[in-house]
Order: sequence, then C-alpha cells, then structure tokens
Amino acid sequence: MNEGLGVTDTMCVVALIVNLIKRNPKCEVLISRDTNGSKMEADPFLDNESDPLATKALESSLWEADMLMTKHYDPRVRDFTSVLKTDFTGKKNFFSPEDFVQVDTLEAL
Repeated sequence: MNEGLGVTDTMCVVALIVNLIKRNPKCEVLISRDTNGSKMEADPFLDNESDPLATKALESSLWEADMLMTKHYDPRVRDFTSVLKTDFTGKKNFFSPEDFVQVDTLEAL
C-alpha cells in the first residue's frame, strides 16, 4: 500500500520548490496567483499539450503548495510550508538536502 510521502520527504520537496524559485524568481507568481483578488476558478495548465510553451504553465499556480500550507495533517509541514508566504527570493541561502535526512548511515547499513 502506497502511503505517499512522509513528513520529511514532503518538507524536502517544499525546500526544493523554494530553491527552484530562488533560482528562477519569475516563477514566484506561481506560488499564489490571484485573479482580481480571488483564487482561480480552474487551473489553466494544459497537461496534455506537447509544446511546453503552449501549456499555459506560467498562467497556472502551485495550488498543491497552498494545500500543504492549509490542509496537511502534520503541523510541522504546515509551518514549514509557510516559508512560501514570505519574501524568500532575495535571500542567498539555499536549503540543503542534508537538512532533511534523518537516517543514520551506520544504522542504514
């Protein structure tokens, strides 16, 4: 049975999103895109489109990140994901994958 990502894995994915947006600040609009002060009715992203420029990706949003901020079952994920609501693009520090590894390498062997 697939139980999805664990808390640590989810936080690692959020850190990856933050790092990618820091490297590509134009994508910051994807975090929460409002249309006339309200949330989008439907996601305009065309996932079946073969031409990447025609997918309307930059008109879409990272609605999954909003769901993590508000609806995730673990408060640590909700708290950590709230970093997406801050102005993090000007900061030079990036998250390191090692920040999220909770495995003792000797124990793993």
